[in-house]
Amino acid sequence: MQQDIKNIEEKTRQSLRYSIWDGAFYSIQTGLASSFFVPFAILLKANNIHLGILGTLPQVLGSLVQLFSHHLLGLFRSRKRFICIGALLQGVMLIPIAFVFLGGNWQVYYLLFFVSLYWVFGMMFGPAWNSWMGELVSEKQRGQYFATRNKIVGITSFFTVLLGGALLHWLSGYNGETYIGFIVIFLLAFLARVISLAFISQQYEPEYHPAHASEVRFRDFIKQLTKSDYGTFTIFMCLMNFAVFFSGPFFAPYMLKDLKFDYMTFTIINSIPIIAKFFVLTRWGKICDQYGSQKILILTGFLMPLVPILWSLAPNFYYLAVVQIYSGIVWAGFETSSFSFSFEITKKQQRIAYMSYYSVLNGAAILLGGIVGGLVVRYNQVFASRYLLVFVISGLLRYCVSGFYIKKLKKMKKIEDIPFHKLFFKIVATMPTMGVVYQAISFVKKPPKVSSD
Repeated sequence: MQQDIKNIEEKTRQSLRYSIWDGAFYSIQTGLASSFFVPFAILLKANNIHLGILGTLPQVLGSLVQLFSHHLLGLFRSRKRFICIGALLQGVMLIPIAFVFLGGNWQVYYLLFFVSLYWVFGMMFGPAWNSWMGELVSEKQRGQYFATRNKIVGITSFFTVLLGGALLHWLSGYNGETYIGFIVIFLLAFLARVISLAFISQQYEPEYHPAHASEVRFRDFIKQLTKSDYGTFTIFMCLMNFAVFFSGPFFAPYMLKDLKFDYMTFTIINSIPIIAKFFVLTRWGKICDQYGSQKILILTGFLMPLVPILWSLAPNFYYLAVVQIYSGIVWAGFETSSFSFSFEITKKQQRIAYMSYYSVLNGAAILLGGIVGGLVVRYNQVFASRYLLVFVISGLLRYCVSGFYIKKLKKMKKIEDIPFHKLFFKIVATMPTMGVVYQAISFVKKPPKVSSD
């Protein structure tokens, strides 16, 4: 018996190491693929409505399929087998994505179709992965382990995004007139997914009983939305993501079309939040453990809405670099606290079903936000730039959501209390990181020329 326990513990430790390697190669895939879908669509002459749909619909469809993920999991009767198949299919979708430019007048729609399948296959096993990792990682180690994993994933993603931008810059020409750069990065992303899959297949899976996952029906979950703690959290996150994706799909076209950034400049701006998160993730994890995820979620819920408003103030590379550092720091706290809070308010038996239903509602909110934002961009006659208005509206909407809902989230466990102003100053202690990152940017890039027309 003791020998069996030791064997399981060793398998678990090894599996957690494999999971970190899986995360690293998965971040290479996302850094080379997901980060450049919108620039690829722009090269294919997608309009703003197309871009809004591309930035939202694929993730919505991925969320919808999660509604049936526990039924699919019941058919496979193995979380690992289910995840491996989904990961393989997701990677395979990168091959037709790389060659959609051969589709003539339908190339944008082919891109939407295959990117949608990419997200569907990638997201359908999300609840199963959360359930699996929830069992492999003990509650006492959860914060430390995921902080370590996320740091490795973050730094890998940072360098991968830079590599992707450099490849596009070198292989596609300054004006991005050829497709060869996108073909190369998408095929490299496919290779990274295959390696990631190899590490997943080596992980140990504890015995799984699928009956527990289907105890909560979707309609019952909807009825309890306004009555349960998880329901309140779901409403808050859905409304917040509506506000976030109201502007989210349009930062890329703003940089590439209005500011005339080349691929390398675009890539550097997008990679700055990644490296900023790398420096502060561990600190956010410790603060969450010390003062509770609810407290951090409330604070960052009021710091994060400022980001799109700051974007609307000055079209300057160095200014936007500083804004992106702030964005990375604040979003790291928001994401860490919301992820931790979702675990605190769900029971193990309900987790797969609840997270699936949450994803469905959240996906619908994301889609609606992107479509409405796209319509505002299309018919905007207020600002000189089509995109600045959605940035301002998005920030105001985020503040409205936080002001109305976020304080309704209940503290789930008794942890050391601290006033918000003192907590804020503790967080400000991370801000010297901004200087370090800013100096690094200065060595990498000279300020780009911004078109005045």
